[in-house]
Amino acid sequence: MNERSRLKPLLGYVFILQVLLYPVILCWAWNINGDGGFLRKLGYFDRGGALVIFQSGALAGVLGAIILGPRYGLFMRKKNDETPLPTLGSGGSVERVDLTQRKSLGTLLEEVLDETVDVDDMFLSHVRRLIKADNLDTNFYYMVNVPGMVLGTFLAVIGFTMLNTCGAENHSLNSEGGRYAAEISMLNTFVAGSVCSFLCFLLKRHIVVGDHWLTPRYDVRSLCNGYLSGMTAVAAGAGAMKPWGALITGTVQAFVYMISCLIMQRVKFDDAMENFQTFGTASFTAMFAAVFFLPDQGVLWSSTSSGSILGVQLLGWGAVSVWILVISWIYLFSLKRCRVLKLKREQELLGQDALYRAKSKRIDLKPLKKALKEAYPEHVKKGC
Repeated sequence: MNERSRLKPLLGYVFILQVLLYPVILCWAWNINGDGGFLRKLGYFDRGGALVIFQSGALAGVLGAIILGPRYGLFMRKKNDETPLPTLGSGGSVERVDLTQRKSLGTLLEEVLDETVDVDDMFLSHVRRLIKADNLDTNFYYMVNVPGMVLGTFLAVIGFTMLNTCGAENHSLNSEGGRYAAEISMLNTFVAGSVCSFLCFLLKRHIVVGDHWLTPRYDVRSLCNGYLSGMTAVAAGAGAMKPWGALITGTVQAFVYMISCLIMQRVKFDDAMENFQTFGTASFTAMFAAVFFLPDQGVLWSSTSSGSILGVQLLGWGAVSVWILVISWIYLFSLKRCRVLKLKREQELLGQDALYRAKSKRIDLKPLKKALKEAYPEHVKKGC
């Protein structure tokens, strides 16, 4: 939902997640008081929260992105596209319409702001960098601070490792079983994350074919997201499966992640941070990996109970998905209909941080906002 949603409704949704959505899911799956929740009674297990945490967040995010629609400028017609578009007219005539034949934002900024107030070059450069216009919307490295992305991934890796190591249940390092579970969880997390990251780093550019001239030979985003995706895929059974099972899980998830990115590209779905491709698909993979590679009880061990375990895992996946989707849809769709969820067109074009910066500099952007309304057409794709 990045770059097109208001902040206050999202803060409200965070509050709903913490007081309504997550507590119910945690009670179902991780409640250790008494007999526990209904999923726990059936034998559901998810040590690192692949379903409980990551599937919940990924589904909420992808639903919000569907409701909001794509960011402005994405999936709009390019200047070299000669395909005719129908226009509303009495005779139903068809003529070529080019939605990108407009002044660039940089030119518009200079024309409007030069007449009102002096603006330093730093502010103009900052604003231009935020806009995915002039056919640069596919160039990820034009928009993102790569060192910041790598640093954020490094911090997330630390959190993921601790989460998978501690996990659910009651753990005591005073017991041999507790120490083994913690150690094998940490090892499996590193193994699955590393192999998934390495494969995505090498292969994603060739599987998700886009604008090759705008994509670096070695894609750092794939390196970061691949590691996060691999660690999520192994989270459910991290404390039980063998390291070779984590290696296979990470390898499988690498291709699942890349294929899901390709599908999202083909259907023109705007997920700015690849949230669903990274976490949503990995949480589903985790459900199967935990069942297949569970020692003495998994499918590969030909256990008679593996079928029932798989059924419980899929039941948990379905129950959590329905709960998240229903509540999230009611909240987000209601706000969208009330027109308080999505940013205005001129706010989306400029970016909220640019507007805050202009306000701190006491720059009056009213003339610019008015000019943006006139120069930039309405977006065709407006979401649900």
